[in-house]
Amino acid sequence: MKKSLVILLVLSVIISLFNSFSGYAADGDNISVGVFDFETRESSIDKLGPKIADMITAYLSTDPSLKLVERAEIKKILSELGLSKTGIVEQNEAVQVGRVIGAKILVTGRAFPIDGELVIVSKIIGTETTRVFGNVVKGPLSEKLTTLIEEMATRITKTIEDKGDELLPAPRSKEDKIALLREKLKGKKFPRVSVEISDEYIGASDIDSAAEREIIFILRKCGFEVVQQSKKVLSTWARSYLEDSSIELPQHLEQVDVVLVGEAFSEFAARTGSLVSSKARVEIRAIDTSSGRILASSRKTETAVDLSERIAARTALQNATLDVASKLIPEMLNSWQR
Repeated sequence: MKKSLVILLVLSVIISLFNSFSGYAADGDNISVGVFDFETRESSIDKLGPKIADMITAYLSTDPSLKLVERAEIKKILSELGLSKTGIVEQNEAVQVGRVIGAKILVTGRAFPIDGELVIVSKIIGTETTRVFGNVVKGPLSEKLTTLIEEMATRITKTIEDKGDELLPAPRSKEDKIALLREKLKGKKFPRVSVEISDEYIGASDIDSAAEREIIFILRKCGFEVVQQSKKVLSTWARSYLEDSSIELPQHLEQVDVVLVGEAFSEFAARTGSLVSSKARVEIRAIDTSSGRILASSRKTETAVDLSERIAARTALQNATLDVASKLIPEMLNSWQR
């Protein structure tokens, strides 16, 4: 099981991004949905689970706003991962599988007889938000089950329609994130800043200081004055500081109020067909030059996929840097006083 979960963690990032090429993910306004076999433990209905899932998939596929992941593809992926085809109980596991198959929303559940009735319980899970909503329907075992399953499918469709804003993440572009950051910083006094972030692509040469370039771009977009320093002097000090934070700041930094110092690493993660994923980690500290005090620090790990390994690494670094900046900069300003 541990091996399966490790595989899930790797594949979930690669294949969820791969979806934009393969067609699993939602196109336009279409929401991609994956329906698992429903769990049926009781011997009297032990073969009903796949039938419930097949019928729900059929009903949902008539909704033009939904795009159903092929049931055969779901079974294939689960088989390859050595996981049960029915009744995934652990929510985190279900979410990871949903991401692997490219489903924005996952439908799972169980059915069981009680007091002469069949009870069907469904869970609708947002694979990116981890929000969960449930539905329950029940009816006599002696009556046609198609009516009961159709009612469940209708409720699932309504849940997706009514709770879509909670099940699905709000799309947010790089520009949106920077705009949101600028809004948070309104009315604040900005220090003058210098930046020194080392970039290392493990197993290869430097990749154009992607993290440093990105943080400088963000700072300037937000209205900061970024002061260029002697690269040789600043980088030498930064390397020493990261090993020993008691080392004094060099004299030339007196012309700035805050220096951002950090490290960025990226490396090959995995390959799926012609697509390559790279993983990146960025860690940055904001240091007050007058006192040497750490004003704020933040770190982030991201993975990106592209046809080119280097572009994937650069994208992962940029995404991680943007997330770090969104947290670091407001904390830095709250701690810095002049």
